[in-house]
Amino acid sequence: MPDPPAPLNNREAEQIVIGCALIGEVSAILEPGDFFLQAHQDIWQRIKELEAGGQPVDLVSVGPAVGLTEQHLLTQAVNITPSLTALEYYESIVFDLSRRRALIQIVSETAKQTYRLDQGIDQIVGEHYTRLTGVMRGIGGEARRMNPDAVLDKYLTALATPKDVWGLRTGWGAYDIELGGAHLSEVILVAGEPKMGKSIWAVQTGLQMAGVRFFEGQMLDEVPGAIFEMEMTEEALQRRAACALAKVSARKVMTGRLGHDEQIRFTDALKRVVRAPVFVSDRTDWTTATVQVEVSRLIRAEGIKWVVVDYAGLLKDEADNLVEREVQISQRLHDIAKLGVAVLVVETLNKGGFLQKGPAAVRGSVQKLYDTDVLLFLDAAEKGGNKNLRTLSVILAREADRGMHIPLRMFGDQKRLEPWEGSLEAMSAEEIPF
Repeated sequence: MPDPPAPLNNREAEQIVIGCALIGEVSAILEPGDFFLQAHQDIWQRIKELEAGGQPVDLVSVGPAVGLTEQHLLTQAVNITPSLTALEYYESIVFDLSRRRALIQIVSETAKQTYRLDQGIDQIVGEHYTRLTGVMRGIGGEARRMNPDAVLDKYLTALATPKDVWGLRTGWGAYDIELGGAHLSEVILVAGEPKMGKSIWAVQTGLQMAGVRFFEGQMLDEVPGAIFEMEMTEEALQRRAACALAKVSARKVMTGRLGHDEQIRFTDALKRVVRAPVFVSDRTDWTTATVQVEVSRLIRAEGIKWVVVDYAGLLKDEADNLVEREVQISQRLHDIAKLGVAVLVVETLNKGGFLQKGPAAVRGSVQKLYDTDVLLFLDAAEKGGNKNLRTLSVILAREADRGMHIPLRMFGDQKRLEPWEGSLEAMSAEEIPF
């Protein structure tokens, strides 16, 4: 017969942790809910209140605030505590058992949800993953005194190997120099009116981060990533990317009217696109919760560092109203970035946004301004007189020039964008070689 399961509590470990607090050192990672016994929870609540108020923690201060039974437990805790050196060992036991109990509860709740046929399996899996993430992160055990080690390590590395781009190279030179590239754990949101080329820019940027060179002079690395494409099929994405890379008309590809040289360029470009370390999904039923599950898997299995979501408005998150839905999507995209990837999101404008060009024009902008690290607008250039001119404007950036404007030109038939290095003021339709 199999051995009976071990009990998910340890009375002695809880008492020793309390004893360590009473004789001089309070655990920084444990909260009242991490203790199994209610009496221990009550005692720990009082200990944390005293510590938060800057008051001494000892038998004299804790005893009067608890009942007679708890006072006996206090004395017992002090008597069995070997020394303060025991704290780290016993607090790890209490913390581990607390997470195991939480895991049992999560699994139980998930099992109950599974029998509810009115909920989709993807929704159940997504919610299950979100709750599991809380257990993995420690259930309230993340707050701690600041440790400068990571900052110092990056600072010393930068001194030893100076470079202009310290994040992921996006392939847009001006952007990479000014903002240092795309950064892990950050959200980049690109917004604009329809037909401005937002999806073209986002997908091209993702492929450039994967090392695909679309124009001369690009400095690129080859970094794996994922594209969640809900506006077009994977086939359309591949074809458009190959057209952009080969600089051939998408219409010619669809009608079979490519010349000989164009055929060679297109097939060669398609090979380069599919060889890139890019993972693509064209499912249309993604929610932020299920995207988070898939991104976590791809980080572990494929080492991805960036994610493109095209676009946020097509995510199938459900909420009681539109505002809650926008808040949920914004916050969860931020959570996905915190897994350790750069997240590039395509967004549209609200109803008044076509006339009001600014942060408030972005749909759900109030929450997005909190959760977005870089906000970009892709818009028609105000000067130059050519319908194919674009301006990529940095509207919001935490550590960069917010007034930055990058001139671009769009080749609509080839589904690509390139930097424009000329002066917008001097441009005219006749002067631009499109």
